[in-house]
Amino acid sequence: MKSRRILKGLKQRKSRRVRKQRKSRKGRRDLGRGIETKSYPNGDEYEGEVFQENSSSLGPKTYPNGQGTMRYKNGDIYEGNWSFGTKKGNGKMIFSNGNEVEGNWSRAGELSDGTMRFSNGDVYEGKFNRNEPHGQGKMTYSNGTVYEGNWHYGNKSEKGKMSYHNGSTFKGNFSYDAKSGPGEMKYADGSRSHGSYTRGSKTKGSSFQVSTKEK
Repeated sequence: MKSRRILKGLKQRKSRRVRKQRKSRKGRRDLGRGIETKSYPNGDEYEGEVFQENSSSLGPKTYPNGQGTMRYKNGDIYEGNWSFGTKKGNGKMIFSNGNEVEGNWSRAGELSDGTMRFSNGDVYEGKFNRNEPHGQGKMTYSNGTVYEGNWHYGNKSEKGKMSYHNGSTFKGNFSYDAKSGPGEMKYADGSRSHGSYTRGSKTKGSSFQVSTKEK
């Protein structure tokens, strides 16, 4: 008997919950897509496709959805695809500091991969996390030097290769943007040296093996 009463109570609660959900859905109506120019209380401005939804309890709601441009109060501009108020898919962000990035935004509204062009002339192509180079990527510096390898939130990290504009190359480990651990330097004249590095410099007391230039 006790188990029957418990089961009956659970069914009654479930029934009340279902009726409540149905009642709330009755007051909502999708108004579909449209084109709109909207100014937000924080100073941002949006122009483009939107999804409009009407709720009896909250009133009409409009979300950027589809192609559109958001001009942020701080001067940044995003042009590209939106999904219910979140950047998603292909898009381009022009930052107020002169940097530009074009690529793919994930469901969370964060850049996942693309190409960033810095105001100083540097160009990065690869993976991102929190809008910073993170994972595998390639940075071509304005002076012609190129780094290819792993990144950790904007810093060269772990294994990578640096090809300098003077013809020399370095292959090895990096940490916090500097050579760290074992690595090999090949100079433009063909000679090589390999050993251990600490904070970008040869580790004090460590032995470096040097080979003469290749014939």
